[in-house]
Amino acid sequence: MRNLFIILGLYCFAVACSSNSNEAPPDVSHITVQLDIQRLEQALFQCRNKTDVNDFLKHNTLFTKKFLNHNDYIHDSLLVNSLYQLIQNVYMDTLYQEVQHIFKDFSTIKQQLESAFRYIRYYYPSYHIPKIATFITGMGSDIYADDSLIVIGLDFFLGQGAKFRPHLPQYILKNYQPAYVVPKVMFGISQQFNAMNSDDGTLLADMIDYGKSCYFTQSVMPYTADSLIIGYTAQQLAAAQQNQSIIWEHFILHKLLYETNHLVIDKYISERPFTLEIGQECPGRIGIWLGWAIVKKYMALHQFMSLPDLMHNADAQSIFMQSKYRPTR
Repeated sequence: MRNLFIILGLYCFAVACSSNSNEAPPDVSHITVQLDIQRLEQALFQCRNKTDVNDFLKHNTLFTKKFLNHNDYIHDSLLVNSLYQLIQNVYMDTLYQEVQHIFKDFSTIKQQLESAFRYIRYYYPSYHIPKIATFITGMGSDIYADDSLIVIGLDFFLGQGAKFRPHLPQYILKNYQPAYVVPKVMFGISQQFNAMNSDDGTLLADMIDYGKSCYFTQSVMPYTADSLIIGYTAQQLAAAQQNQSIIWEHFILHKLLYETNHLVIDKYISERPFTLEIGQECPGRIGIWLGWAIVKKYMALHQFMSLPDLMHNADAQSIFMQSKYRPTR
């Protein structure tokens, strides 16, 4: 297939680095949010024996139950032994030291989280902020988020140059740097508000659902670059924006919107280095980007609709039709 993407100049690069929303974000300065982020990896690695580990588990019951899956162990001693072996492992200790070096100053991430939660409180005044903790997961989990607990696996986000990194392809690893921590947390939180129709198994439904989560993240982090939210490089984002009519033409020509074959859907939703079906310069997960573009267009035409109203709408077909999204060359 011929290369459908053109080389972009510095202007497109600059556009890709900032959010394309034309509306000023709401004033949230009157909303007070003060977070107490627990650095549980520090607390664990300060343990000197199994008794200390057992005390650690008892002092952090919510974390122990939800993140460490305490109920899966037939006896507490099994979990205690597992964690004690972890902190005795020389490689884990090296990883811990590197995490402490990279994230010694956590103030920037804390400020970003507090800002994002102010916006969430603006849109959802009764929202209860979950407890927030950091941890070293041994490359097992990057973000855990539910309505009562958020856990950030800091070892995932050490960035380029780190001695230990997750065993993931480079096109995925590029999105695991400190700057991606808060966008990934907010994207995870969005699932609590994102109403979905489980009976709709179409690619369009997945596109709109992911698009709503991107829009939520953008709304609570309005000064964050779109590239950080979608996980594209600035060049990839600029290319997608510049060539959205070509992308759209591909989806229509191949009748993809109402596709229900998971093997086909995965080609446009799952992590891939590029979407070869469109062109080698077309980034992966292009269906998510397209869903976000449709949701943006929908909200632009419904300026009096609130973020909660959007997130509560589980009718992907209705959002698509009312968006009138039809890019042309």
